[in-house]
Amino acid sequence: MYDISNKGNMKVFPFCVQALSSTGVKRVDLIDDADETAIKVSSNPHQLIMNNGLDINGLIALSADNTKRQCRWLSLYLSIQRLTEVFVPVKRYFLDQHDDCPMELKKFFELDEATCVLSFLQSVLFDLHKKNLELQRYYTTAVDLFRIISSIKMKLNERIDSEFFGSACRYRLARLPINTQNILKSSFIKFLTKIISYIDSYFDQNNVFYRTISYFGQENVEALTWNQVVECVEMIHIKDLDEDRLFDEFTNLKSTLRTLLDQPIPLFDQVKAFITKQNNLVTTDAGDEEKENEDEDDDTHLTESKIVRSDQLWMLLLSLTPSPNFKKLLCFLFSLPCSNAYVESVFSQMKHLVNDKRNCMTTELVSAELKIRLNATLQCADMYKYILSNQDILKAIRSDEKYTFKKKNVQ
Repeated sequence: MYDISNKGNMKVFPFCVQALSSTGVKRVDLIDDADETAIKVSSNPHQLIMNNGLDINGLIALSADNTKRQCRWLSLYLSIQRLTEVFVPVKRYFLDQHDDCPMELKKFFELDEATCVLSFLQSVLFDLHKKNLELQRYYTTAVDLFRIISSIKMKLNERIDSEFFGSACRYRLARLPINTQNILKSSFIKFLTKIISYIDSYFDQNNVFYRTISYFGQENVEALTWNQVVECVEMIHIKDLDEDRLFDEFTNLKSTLRTLLDQPIPLFDQVKAFITKQNNLVTTDAGDEEKENEDEDDDTHLTESKIVRSDQLWMLLLSLTPSPNFKKLLCFLFSLPCSNAYVESVFSQMKHLVNDKRNCMTTELVSAELKIRLNATLQCADMYKYILSNQDILKAIRSDEKYTFKKKNVQ
């Protein structure tokens, strides 16, 4: 995955590699290249893959974003929420301006149904906002896409069938005249229908593919059948995949999963212990609390609801039951990006890395710091202990070999 953007006088390309691993680590690199021609945009990813010791033949999907697409309505929820909280003073402010108030705003604030419309938008956009955040999580892959999109479509259709537009909206609707209620309900249903049509316009063309690979997602691992595996294999055509051995590995993995489910320890705790061991961390209550506070939109909801991430569950099963053919299939599926949101988040990180006080940093230094920020799993205290215990790192820190230039004494 990669993107292109201007940072000051630089045109930077952040590159991210998504791959199935027990820790979810993603390699990140950053280059500065003012040439935005198709040839350079194509050659840069190839060169970076080679530079990072990766096999170009392992590239199964490419996600790139160099276009401007107007979809600001997807992020309107927070604005609507703030407006509803301060609606009365904002309304008074604009109406007190009399002739200086813009005509569109004056008409809106003078409407009796204004608060009703805002309540409806707040209710609907909240659902979209949650799904939008879910799509942007760093561990979300194409395997999860069918589940996420299907759930939001089902909820929107249920709103239409039940004529549910939010509890606050219902109370405000009841206070309006019947004809106004009917007009508003009709417009609300039309709005919801438009959202569903917008989703279908992008999703339906690959609906069958996303449904097929969703069999390997977090809600379907236990119920996965061999016919579903075959359906997926026939669709993606992985080279050198031994189907006979794949079946044996499938049955062994299912048996291992049943064994884990029969254990007195919940599956969530077993997976969590496995990931902790892979990260070489000693988990403490204080550390867990700090992690949750830092990453509220990503991992906290999983911890609170005890949801097992499918990629981590598969890695646990593969560690207990080596299955090279099934692993090849899983690596293919979980390497498919769900969106370009993760690489977009690199620019958010760069806001803190490249600013007026740090404007002399080279592209290589920014790239190195980004790799640490986005790949490291250690807490600050654990990182401090790790560095002090590693003599090679301490030696490199004290030496001047890390500098590309050295100060020369004037003769």
